[in-house]
Amino acid sequence: MMTISTQVTQVKPDYVDGQMVLESITVVVNFGAGGNDYFGGQVVLTREDDNVSFSSTSDEIRDLAITKAKALIAGSELPTPPEQQLEQELV
Repeated sequence: MMTISTQVTQVKPDYVDGQMVLESITVVVNFGAGGNDYFGGQVVLTREDDNVSFSSTSDEIRDLAITKAKALIAGSELPTPPEQQLEQELV
């Protein structure tokens, strides 16, 4: 069974028009499948991209972080070594 844990590691405020706002929240997201099988990393949720604010709840932050981490994993690609790229361009 897959378990997912999250932990907020940094909160960065900002000032906009003299008002303190939440600029970003850094969240560590760990995916575990039991035993020694796990994958983890961090995501940064921002006010502009993810609509986080000081009124965001812990559940909202957790859900946004997990969704963003899953999207990053799903959209990833293996890098192509330079010699393979050149061969592909020549074909």
